[in-house]
Amino acid sequence: MGSDFKILKAARLIDGSGGPVQERAAILLEGDTIRQVGTEETVAAPEGASVEEVDYGDKTILPGLIDSHVHLIGIGDGRAGDELTTLDDEILTLQAARNARAHLYSGVTTVRDCGAKNRTTFLLRNAVEMGITPAPRLLLAGRPMAIVGGHLSYFGIQATGPDECRAGVRQLVKEGADFIKITATGGSTRTSHALRPSFNVDELSAICDEAHKFGIHAAAHCASSQGMINALEA
Repeated sequence: MGSDFKILKAARLIDGSGGPVQERAAILLEGDTIRQVGTEETVAAPEGASVEEVDYGDKTILPGLIDSHVHLIGIGDGRAGDELTTLDDEILTLQAARNARAHLYSGVTTVRDCGAKNRTTFLLRNAVEMGITPAPRLLLAGRPMAIVGGHLSYFGIQATGPDECRAGVRQLVKEGADFIKITATGGSTRTSHALRPSFNVDELSAICDEAHKFGIHAAAHCASSQGMINALEA
Protein backbone atom coordinates (compact mmCIF):
# COMPACT_ATOMS: atom_id res chain seq x y z
CA MET A 1 0.00 0.00 0.00
CA GLY A 2 1.15 3.56 -0.71
CA SER A 3 1.82 6.12 1.97
CA ASP A 4 -0.96 8.43 3.11
CA PHE A 5 1.41 11.40 3.29
CA LYS A 6 4.68 12.53 1.79
CA ILE A 7 7.20 14.95 3.32
CA LEU A 8 9.57 16.77 0.97
CA LYS A 9 12.76 18.15 2.50
CA ALA A 10 15.37 20.50 1.05
CA ALA A 11 18.04 22.92 2.19
CA ARG A 12 15.83 25.90 1.42
CA LEU A 13 12.42 26.95 0.11
CA ILE A 14 11.27 30.03 -1.80
CA ASP A 15 7.48 30.24 -1.49
CA GLY A 16 6.93 33.06 -3.99
CA SER A 17 5.30 35.42 -1.49
CA GLY A 18 8.27 37.76 -1.32
CA GLY A 19 9.16 36.62 2.17
CA PRO A 20 12.56 35.38 3.28
CA VAL A 21 14.03 32.11 2.12
CA GLN A 22 13.15 29.30 4.52
CA GLU A 23 16.10 27.16 5.58
CA ARG A 24 15.84 23.42 6.36
CA ALA A 25 12.52 23.46 4.53
CA ALA A 26 9.83 20.80 4.63
CA ILE A 27 6.48 20.37 2.88
CA LEU A 28 3.74 17.94 3.89
CA LEU A 29 1.68 16.49 1.04
CA GLU A 30 -1.51 14.48 1.19
CA GLY A 31 -1.97 13.14 -2.30
CA ASP A 32 -1.74 16.19 -4.57
CA THR A 33 -2.63 18.64 -1.79
CA ILE A 34 -0.09 20.68 0.17
CA ARG A 35 -1.09 20.43 3.83
CA GLN A 36 1.77 22.19 5.57
CA VAL A 37 4.86 24.26 4.74
CA GLY A 38 7.59 25.01 7.24
CA THR A 39 10.83 23.59 8.56
CA GLU A 40 11.94 20.07 9.34
CA GLU A 41 11.21 20.81 12.99
CA THR A 42 7.66 22.12 12.48
CA VAL A 43 6.24 19.96 9.69
CA ALA A 44 4.84 16.56 10.65
CA ALA A 45 2.19 14.14 9.46
CA PRO A 46 -0.73 13.19 11.72
CA GLU A 47 0.16 10.69 14.40
CA GLY A 48 0.00 7.12 13.15
CA ALA A 49 -0.11 8.08 9.47
CA SER A 50 1.99 6.29 6.87
CA VAL A 51 4.64 8.74 5.64
CA GLU A 52 7.14 8.69 2.78
CA GLU A 53 10.05 11.10 3.10
CA VAL A 54 11.96 12.51 0.13
CA ASP A 55 15.12 14.46 0.95
CA TYR A 56 16.49 16.68 -1.82
CA GLY A 57 19.61 17.56 0.15
CA ASP A 58 21.13 20.90 -0.80
CA LYS A 59 18.44 21.67 -3.41
CA THR A 60 15.91 24.52 -3.35
CA ILE A 61 12.15 24.03 -3.57
CA LEU A 62 10.09 26.75 -5.24
CA PRO A 63 6.64 27.04 -6.86
CA GLY A 64 6.19 25.83 -10.41
CA LEU A 65 7.18 28.35 -13.07
CA ILE A 66 4.90 29.70 -15.82
CA ASP A 67 6.12 30.22 -19.39
CA SER A 68 3.59 32.59 -20.93
CA HIS A 69 4.77 32.42 -24.56
CA VAL A 70 5.78 29.13 -26.15
CA HIS A 71 5.32 27.34 -29.47
CA LEU A 72 5.46 23.69 -28.47
CA ILE A 73 5.67 22.40 -32.03
CA GLY A 74 8.95 24.26 -32.57
CA ILE A 75 11.90 22.11 -33.60
CA GLY A 76 14.55 24.45 -32.22
CA ASP A 77 17.23 23.59 -34.75
CA GLY A 78 17.45 26.98 -36.44
CA ARG A 79 15.09 26.34 -39.33
CA ALA A 80 12.58 29.05 -40.26
CA GLY A 81 9.13 28.74 -38.73
CA ASP A 82 7.36 28.42 -42.08
CA GLU A 83 9.33 25.24 -42.74
CA LEU A 84 7.16 23.59 -40.07
CA THR A 85 4.37 23.43 -42.63
CA THR A 86 6.38 20.78 -44.49
CA LEU A 87 6.21 18.43 -41.50
CA ASP A 88 3.27 16.11 -40.89
CA ASP A 89 0.94 16.93 -38.01
CA GLU A 90 1.83 13.61 -36.38
CA ILE A 91 5.51 14.61 -36.23
CA LEU A 92 4.66 18.03 -34.82
CA THR A 93 2.39 16.52 -32.17
CA LEU A 94 5.22 14.24 -31.04
CA GLN A 95 7.59 17.22 -30.99
CA ALA A 96 5.07 19.17 -28.90
CA ALA A 97 4.95 16.28 -26.43
CA ARG A 98 8.74 16.24 -26.25
CA ASN A 99 8.94 19.99 -25.60
CA ALA A 100 6.12 19.88 -23.05
CA ARG A 101 7.87 17.13 -21.12
CA ALA A 102 11.14 19.12 -21.18
CA HIS A 103 9.31 22.13 -19.72
CA LEU A 104 7.82 20.03 -16.95
CA TYR A 105 11.15 18.45 -16.01
CA SER A 106 12.68 21.94 -15.90
CA GLY A 107 10.22 23.12 -13.26
CA VAL A 108 7.74 24.82 -15.60
CA THR A 109 4.26 23.68 -14.55
CA THR A 110 2.15 25.91 -16.83
CA VAL A 111 2.77 26.86 -20.46
CA ARG A 112 0.78 29.23 -22.68
CA ASP A 113 1.12 28.12 -26.28
CA CYS A 114 0.64 31.08 -28.62
CA GLY A 115 0.23 29.34 -31.94
CA ALA A 116 0.46 25.90 -33.51
CA LYS A 117 -0.34 24.14 -36.76
CA ASN A 118 -3.84 22.71 -37.13
CA ARG A 119 -4.97 20.72 -34.06
CA THR A 120 -1.53 19.48 -33.00
CA THR A 121 -1.49 20.99 -29.51
CA PHE A 122 -5.12 20.03 -28.90
CA LEU A 123 -4.20 16.44 -29.74
CA LEU A 124 -1.33 16.72 -27.27
CA ARG A 125 -3.75 17.83 -24.57
CA ASN A 126 -5.99 14.86 -25.35
CA ALA A 127 -3.00 12.55 -24.90
CA VAL A 128 -2.09 14.21 -21.59
CA GLU A 129 -5.65 13.83 -20.30
CA MET A 130 -5.54 10.14 -21.24
CA GLY A 131 -2.32 9.69 -19.26
CA ILE A 132 -0.25 8.86 -22.34
CA THR A 133 2.38 11.56 -21.82
CA PRO A 134 3.21 14.04 -19.03
CA ALA A 135 3.03 17.80 -19.57
CA PRO A 136 2.59 21.04 -17.68
CA ARG A 137 -0.84 22.65 -17.49
CA LEU A 138 -1.57 23.64 -21.10
CA LEU A 139 -3.20 26.93 -22.13
CA LEU A 140 -3.65 26.67 -25.88
CA ALA A 141 -4.50 29.09 -28.68
CA GLY A 142 -4.39 26.59 -31.51
CA ARG A 143 -3.96 28.29 -34.87
CA PRO A 144 -3.25 32.03 -34.69
CA MET A 145 -5.46 34.59 -36.41
CA ALA A 146 -3.49 36.12 -39.30
CA ILE A 147 -3.99 38.21 -42.40
CA VAL A 148 -3.35 36.75 -45.84
CA GLY A 149 0.42 36.38 -46.14
CA GLY A 150 0.97 37.90 -42.71
CA HIS A 151 2.97 36.76 -39.71
CA LEU A 152 2.29 33.08 -38.90
CA SER A 153 -0.11 32.86 -41.86
CA TYR A 154 1.62 29.63 -42.89
CA PHE A 155 -0.28 27.75 -40.16
CA GLY A 156 -2.81 30.35 -39.05
CA ILE A 157 -6.41 31.13 -39.93
CA GLN A 158 -6.10 33.77 -42.66
CA ALA A 159 -9.02 36.18 -42.32
CA THR A 160 -10.10 39.34 -44.14
CA GLY A 161 -12.85 41.56 -42.76
CA PRO A 162 -14.79 41.40 -39.49
CA ASP A 163 -17.07 38.55 -40.58
CA GLU A 164 -14.21 36.20 -41.42
CA CYS A 165 -12.50 37.22 -38.19
CA ARG A 166 -15.56 36.28 -36.14
CA ALA A 167 -15.91 32.99 -38.00
CA GLY A 168 -12.26 32.20 -37.29
CA VAL A 169 -12.74 32.73 -33.57
CA ARG A 170 -15.80 30.49 -33.55
CA GLN A 171 -13.85 27.73 -35.28
CA LEU A 172 -11.00 27.98 -32.78
CA VAL A 173 -13.40 27.86 -29.85
CA LYS A 174 -14.97 24.75 -31.38
CA GLU A 175 -11.53 23.14 -31.60
CA GLY A 176 -10.78 23.87 -27.94
CA ALA A 177 -8.88 27.18 -27.81
CA ASP A 178 -8.34 28.64 -24.33
CA PHE A 179 -7.56 32.05 -25.82
CA ILE A 180 -7.17 33.65 -29.24
CA LYS A 181 -3.75 34.60 -30.61
CA ILE A 182 -3.79 37.58 -33.01
CA THR A 183 -0.89 38.69 -35.18
CA ALA A 184 -1.54 42.44 -34.95
CA THR A 185 1.64 43.27 -36.90
CA GLY A 186 4.07 41.48 -39.11
CA GLY A 187 6.95 39.50 -37.67
CA SER A 188 9.64 37.03 -38.68
CA THR A 189 7.48 35.38 -41.35
CA ARG A 190 9.17 36.06 -44.67
CA THR A 191 6.00 37.19 -46.46
CA SER A 192 5.10 39.70 -43.74
CA HIS A 193 6.31 43.23 -43.01
CA ALA A 194 7.70 43.13 -39.48
CA LEU A 195 6.57 46.53 -38.16
CA ARG A 196 3.49 47.12 -40.28
CA PRO A 197 0.07 46.70 -38.64
CA SER A 198 -1.84 43.79 -40.13
CA PHE A 199 -5.50 43.68 -39.10
CA ASN A 200 -7.53 46.89 -39.16
CA VAL A 201 -9.00 48.07 -35.86
CA ASP A 202 -12.49 46.90 -36.86
CA GLU A 203 -11.10 43.43 -37.55
CA LEU A 204 -9.24 43.37 -34.24
CA SER A 205 -12.40 44.52 -32.47
CA ALA A 206 -14.41 41.73 -34.09
CA ILE A 207 -11.89 39.12 -32.93
CA CYS A 208 -11.82 40.44 -29.37
CA ASP A 209 -15.59 40.86 -29.16
CA GLU A 210 -16.23 37.34 -30.40
CA ALA A 211 -13.64 35.89 -28.02
CA HIS A 212 -15.22 37.70 -25.08
CA LYS A 213 -18.63 36.29 -26.02
CA PHE A 214 -17.19 32.84 -25.37
CA GLY A 215 -15.56 33.91 -22.11
CA ILE A 216 -11.98 33.83 -23.35
CA HIS A 217 -9.43 36.57 -23.97
CA ALA A 218 -7.25 37.53 -26.91
CA ALA A 219 -3.48 38.01 -26.99
CA ALA A 220 -1.75 40.06 -29.69
CA HIS A 221 1.67 39.81 -31.28
CA CYS A 222 2.75 43.46 -31.67
CA ALA A 223 6.11 44.58 -33.04
CA SER A 224 5.42 48.31 -33.47
CA SER A 225 3.87 51.25 -31.65
CA GLN A 226 1.01 51.55 -34.13
CA GLY A 227 0.24 47.87 -33.77
CA MET A 228 0.01 48.31 -30.01
CA ILE A 229 -2.22 51.38 -30.41
CA ASN A 230 -4.56 49.42 -32.71
CA ALA A 231 -4.69 46.50 -30.27
CA LEU A 232 -5.50 48.82 -27.37
CA GLU A 233 -8.27 50.50 -29.39
CA ALA A 234 -9.80 47.11 -30.11
